[in-house]
Amino acid sequence: MQQPMKDACKVLEFHDNYQIELDLPGIKADDFGVKFQDEGRILYLSGRFQRNLWWDQSQSAPCIFKRKFTFEHQVDATRVTTYMEGNILVIVAPKCEEGMWQ
Repeated sequence: MQQPMKDACKVLEFHDNYQIELDLPGIKADDFGVKFQDEGRILYLSGRFQRNLWWDQSQSAPCIFKRKFTFEHQVDATRVTTYMEGNILVIVAPKCEEGMWQ
């Protein structure tokens, strides 16, 4: 029997960027989008994908996910990178100059 989707998430802060790692099994890079608001302090992650029904593996249903992350420092939305490492979605959001540690 298939378990419900887990939303394991890790947010790391470094000198010059934030890094978000989400465990998203069965999701492809094309299945999600990233948007910023509030001058790069809020990141919205959303997507949709098909997931097999746990009671009938021959059928699937559309699933939607949304996550919101708020950063202490403004990030440069034009330099954000995303990539998949297996089931892990990695988002690297570089800080603007004024948000970097001294």
